Order: sequence, then C-alpha cells, then structure tokens
Amino acid sequence: MKKLFESIELSNLHIKNRLVRSATWENLAENDGSIGENTYEIYRELSKGGVGAIITGFTSVSSDDFYFGGMMRLSDNKLIPQYKKLVEIIHNEHCAAISQLALGAFYKNYVEIGENELSTAEVENIIKMFVDAAIRAEICGFDGVQIHAAHFFFLSRFISSKINHRTDKFGGSTENRAQILLEILRGIKKSAPKLHVTIKINSSDFVYGGLEENESLKICKMLEAAGIDFIYAQTNDALGEIETYNVKTGEKELIGSWNERFSYTDEDIDAYLDFAAKNYKNIILAGHSLGANKVIYYLAHHHDKNRVKKFILMSPANLTHMMSGVSDGERDFIEKLVRYGRGDKILPFYFMGWVLCTANTAHDWLSGILDNTNGKNFSQLEQITHEGALIIGTYDNFTDGDPSGFLKMINSHMKTAERNKLIFIERTGHTYQQKHAEIAEIIKNLAVEWSLE
Repeated sequence: MKKLFESIELSNLHIKNRLVRSATWENLAENDGSIGENTYEIYRELSKGGVGAIITGFTSVSSDDFYFGGMMRLSDNKLIPQYKKLVEIIHNEHCAAISQLALGAFYKNYVEIGENELSTAEVENIIKMFVDAAIRAEICGFDGVQIHAAHFFFLSRFISSKINHRTDKFGGSTENRAQILLEILRGIKKSAPKLHVTIKINSSDFVYGGLEENESLKICKMLEAAGIDFIYAQTNDALGEIETYNVKTGEKELIGSWNERFSYTDEDIDAYLDFAAKNYKNIILAGHSLGANKVIYYLAHHHDKNRVKKFILMSPANLTHMMSGVSDGERDFIEKLVRYGRGDKILPFYFMGWVLCTANTAHDWLSGILDNTNGKNFSQLEQITHEGALIIGTYDNFTDGDPSGFLKMINSHMKTAERNKLIFIERTGHTYQQKHAEIAEIIKNLAVEWSLE
C-alpha cells in the first residue's frame, strides 16, 4: 500500500508526496491579472506547509474575462515575469506548481456572450487562448496546468447538454460538445510538451438535463485516449438537494439553496431556537454570509434575550452589490413567474450569473427582505438590542469594495455598537480561506468569554 508521504512520478511531474493543495480563487490580482507581494506571501506560506504540489488559483486565459474580480491571468506575455517569480517561490520549497487555466465567461465589448451565440471561429479562438496560456505557463516554469472544466464556468457550461444547443461541430452529441476540451488538450500537448496536463471536470452537473455520470465518464475516456495525464472528477451539486422532514408538518421535503425562502426567516430561526432550547441555555445566534443577514432580520423583530444571549455576524453580505448585475429583463421575468403562480419553476438562467434557483427564491432576493446592510436602509440594524460580535475578512468581495468600512458601518447603526466586538481577519476573503483555524479559535474565545458574564 502506497503511503501518503511517499513521492510519486506522474507524466512530466515529480511530486515529493501525495498531498496536493487544490486551486481556489484568492481575489488578489489586479484587473489585468498582475500579482504582487500579497499573492506571493500566501503561496510562500502554502508551499512551506509541506504539500507536494500546489494548483494555483483560478487563472483566466482571457484579458477580457470579467466573470469576477481579482482573477489571476496568463493572457498576456507582460505577465510572465510576475508569474515566473510565483513559481520560483513555490519551487524554493521543493513543491510542484500547477496553474489552473480557466475561463469564467466570454465577453465582447464588456457584454457576456452565451455559449450558443459564439461563432465557430470564436470557439476556436477560445481554444487558442487556453493553448497560449499554457505556453506562457511553461515559460514561467510551471510544472503543469489544470484545465478547469467544472463548476459551471465556461468550459463546464459548454460541454453540458443543459446549456449547449449549438448546431455546429461543437454542439449536439457528446463527442461534439467534448471537442473543445480535446482540441485544448491536443494543442497544449503539442505546443507545451513539457507540461503535466490535468483536467477538473464535473462528474455530474446535478442539473436536470445536464451532464450526468455516464456521459462524464464517456468524456473522460475520450480525454484519456487523447493523452490527458490526470483527471479530477468533481461533483458540482448545483441544486444542493437535501432530503429532510418538516418539523411542524412531519412531511418529507427537498430543501437547498435552490429553493430557499428568505420570507421564511422568522419561522426557520424560531424552529432552530426551539430545538436548541430543549437542551441548551445561553444560545449564541450566529450566521455566515446570508445567514448573517438572516440573524440581523430576526433580531430586528425579536428582542427575546431569554433564549438568545449574544449574536455573531460573520461576513454579512451586501445584497444590493451582489445583485447589481441582474438585468431589468431578468427581474421582469422573475416577477411574472411569481405573479402567475409559477414561482416554484427553476429559472432558465443563472440568477446573478451563478445561482440556479426557483423564481420564488430569486424573488425573495430581489424583495429586499434581507437587503439590510446596503448602506442606505438601516431600519433593521437600528432595531437590534442584542450585543455580540461582527467578523469579516479584509478581502471580502461581497461588500462593494471596503470590507472593514462595511463592517464598521453596520455596527454604527446598532444600538449596542459601543458594546459589540468588531473582528477583522487579515488577508482573507468571504469564506476565510487559509484562516479557518484562526476563526475557530476566535469563536471559541468569544464563547468562553461570554460564558463568564
């Protein structure tokens, strides 16, 4: 039996052990993909941690990819010196460096162009973008590249029958939809032959009509025949369906972010508190991201301090900022579905560009019920009488630009502002990447401190 800390030889790749740090999106790069000391320091720490290989964060192959901010890029030769330095930092710890090559979406004149609207020539140009980025990666000294074809980013959408309805050589059959991956792979193998080439692909889209296990396996076998070195098949539970029972009715339900109802916030939190109060006293009501917005909503309407003693708001979200890209046409479509009793219908598009959900869920987002931290309407914050703690990462991108100022603004409109604790986690984002141990320690210390009051 092979051991975790034994070295391994793969095609074009030597790794000192079997530990691989998977790619994340750090949100640290400049708009043109330039990186600096903050990125170098993160990877310096990661490589010193002892892993055998690091797959660097989401790296767009296009200079015109605006899917989200802070993306690293290998789309221009001028970036090569900066990424060469990044590779040297990783290699200094005898750690292999693999660049994750990706495309969030294709844009023309700052407008996103759907997969079905692209011309054949434009698809072929995207293939060339991936190959050119791989050539730059090889010049930088990367040991390999990972083609990102998962998580419903561009390539993932392109190979999914749910999305791809093209009638040219890149659409229709499984073989045709997979052609884009095969041509990228062959191009990289030909133009950057020293690289280890891996791919990240959904084993299933978990979307009705999308990529399923058998078809994903078929594509993976095609990639294997074409010379792929490694395949990382990952689930992408887009609907997040969880089978559960309604505690009040006893009936079976399917729940998840796809059908979450913000309008049930009071009812949901009451149910949690009723359950917790059976066995616990001095409950701390905590929430992360939209969960924090729910805590704000609940505490604005309930001042019962017999059950809830303190609160913790972790990374509350600015919904106005998050929904800024929702078009008037999409808003009108959602409104009509709800108005005509079809609110439980899954939207035929990704709400905000990334959320697959029912019209009812999207309508709740747009209703403003949880839009309580947008810097304009402070009515819910002003009603809160509980004390607690507010936590945010200083790179949080759900805050419209100034995470620390955002948290201070929220606190300033609460009656308990002077008694609340504000905690800023340096150099991390909305989900506290690389800082989970620190967050756990902070929460533990808060609980201990409050238990002594």
